[in-house]
This record gives sequence, C-alpha cells and structure tokens, in this order.
Amino acid sequence: MRSVKDTYNHNIRCAILLAAAIYTALATAVSAQPAPLNAGNDRLTIDFPIGWLDSMTPEHVPDIAAAGFNCVIPYGYRLDYLDVAAEHNVGVIQYLCGWGGEGLTDFVNEYKNSPALIAWEIRDEPIGGHVMSIDVFTDCVNTVRAADPSRDVTAIFCVTDSRMLPYLELLDFAMVDRYPVLASQSSPSPSLYNVARDVKYVVEQSDRLGLDPPIYVAQAHAFPATNPLREPTAFESRYMTFAPVTVGARGIFYFAWFETSEGHRAEVAVNAAQLSSVVPAITSGESLTGVTIVSNRDSDTADHNVNDITYLLAKLTEDETPCYYLIATNNSGSAQDDVTFTISALPTGTYTAEVLYESRSVTLTGAESMTLVDDFADYEVHIYKITAR
Repeated sequence: MRSVKDTYNHNIRCAILLAAAIYTALATAVSAQPAPLNAGNDRLTIDFPIGWLDSMTPEHVPDIAAAGFNCVIPYGYRLDYLDVAAEHNVGVIQYLCGWGGEGLTDFVNEYKNSPALIAWEIRDEPIGGHVMSIDVFTDCVNTVRAADPSRDVTAIFCVTDSRMLPYLELLDFAMVDRYPVLASQSSPSPSLYNVARDVKYVVEQSDRLGLDPPIYVAQAHAFPATNPLREPTAFESRYMTFAPVTVGARGIFYFAWFETSEGHRAEVAVNAAQLSSVVPAITSGESLTGVTIVSNRDSDTADHNVNDITYLLAKLTEDETPCYYLIATNNSGSAQDDVTFTISALPTGTYTAEVLYESRSVTLTGAESMTLVDDFADYEVHIYKITAR
C-alpha cells in the first residue's frame, strides 16, 4: 500500500477548482448528486458512483466533492475520513485489504454506523494481483455480512475469466480494473477495446448470477518506474469513461488520485462531468415503451470479443418533453464511417439529435423506423440527445 503524500500542492487544488467550474458549465441535465444528509435521510444513497480511488486523507474530500465526484475508495482506515465524507455528501466504499480474523468484526462494527459508508471492498485484485485464496475470501465476506448485513460487499478484479467466478458469486456487485494505455503506444491506444470487452464479460456473469451491474475502475495514472504505462490522453479517458456504460456498467472510479498529473486530473473531471450530465437518463428507469434500436455495426469484425459499436439508449422526460439519450462508442480499433442507428417505434414526429459537447446536430430520417447516421473516429464517443422538433 502506498503512503499518502505528506504535502498537498496548492496548484493541484487550483486545478481541481478549475475542473469544478468546468463541471458546473457542462452539467446540463438534472444533478446526479445525492440529497444532503439530514435527520430524515441518515444514510447516503448513490445510484451511480463516480469517484476516485487512492490513498487519500480527509483533507482531500472537499476538493473531490467540489469537482463533481460523489464517491471515493480510500486506501487505509480512518474513521474521521467517513465523517468528512458525510459532511460533503460523498459516499465511501471502505477498502478492507483482505483483513480477516476477529479484528474484522470489531472494525466493521465501528465503521458501519457512518452514513457515508455505502459498501465494503473485501480485496483489490484477489486473483492475478494481490492474491487471496477463495477460502480466506469467503471467510472475510461471511464475517462482514454477519456484522453488517445491510450493506453491499464487493471486490475489484483484474482477471475477467472463469477464475473470478467463485469470488464473484459471493458478492453483491463487482468492480473491474483494466489499464490498457501503455507507454509504447501512441494515442489512441490500440488496446482500449479491452475495457469494453472485460466489462461486458463481467456484466454478463453478473446478470447470470442476479448481481447488480459492475463498476469500472479506469486508468488515470502511469507508474513508469514499475509498469510500462503512460498517462492516458483526454480522448482515451473519455473512451474509458463511456465505453463501460454502453456495455452495462453502472459507475466508475478513476485510479489514482496521486499518480496522475494536475492536467489529467482536470481532464478526468471534464469527462466525469459529461457522464454525470447523462446519469439522470441512465438511471431514470423510464420505459422506452416499445422503442428499439439496432445498428449496422452490431458485429465483431475486429475479433475483439465485443461489437464494433456498442451503445445505450435511455429516456428522460424533461419539462414534459420525452428526451432520448444515445451513448455510443467505437471499439473496433479503426474509423467507422456511416454508422447507422435504426430506432423503431418513436412517437410520431420530426426528430433531431444534438451531439452533446460537439456543437453540432444530426437530423433523423424516416417515419416508423428512424435512422441516425454518423461517423466515428478510432475509439471515438458520441452522445446524442434526441428530441422531437
């Protein structure tokens, strides 16, 4: 476990406050932040976590909250961290580091009364990383559930194949980390598709087991001394922010707070703000009432074990007007021209699609089945807000 930095650079604080201003300007939809804690709401509820993971002290929570993030996973154990998080409406997934034995029950009993605590993380990478046997993992899960049966239990996985399944079936939801951006690769990294592929696998297995959707842990770091990684570009970070959502993830954490530059931390905040602006649609639960969507790229021509284009269509009624949000990502590893989405059974009308954060629009054509045609650069993301004119 890395120690917390002794000093907190003033320039970092300025970068985060700048990102907060960008967040405010970009958040065009209803805020995804939870309601403030009060006597009538004594436990924080976060439907779609967007946050940071790293060794962070309570002093960092206000800046994280100000930059628009609603959740953290802090390495280490400090009860006052949870107190500060509750004051700033930030949820905490408490990392347990595979801690077992009698002391675990005492620890859970001490921490479980915090309203900021939303879940327990049993282990980071129990296979393929910080290895933990299934027997010890099971004992830890059972101990935590016995002491605090009201909260979810999770773990982060870097291995996404059959080896994770005995661990997965013990949890309420999984988290997936995949760090694809290598120092030897130019941007965009040709390995980015691994993010969508791995999350898709865990989504499918979670559905099979009846678990909640997984959360993705995105690369926002570089460890040049120990790993052949480089810091992602803003473009790559945007792909890693949205691609998991298009295949079924319902939350994201960025790793790591201290292992990235001030500039990239601000870029992450911008991408997270864009995601946060469409979370109300993603989590609205509004029925599409028979509306269906297909594309002419619903196949895996690149042999990536994930479709060339993946997408999510969601509905949110705004000011009594139904709005349809389409989030789409290119996972193919090459540019895709004339990608055609066919949307059937939309209410009668003439529709246009604003391409959010790109200062342009696309007109839908057709009648009973309407089509939206657009081009996608390699690993590009487009977010459309479709409304009737």
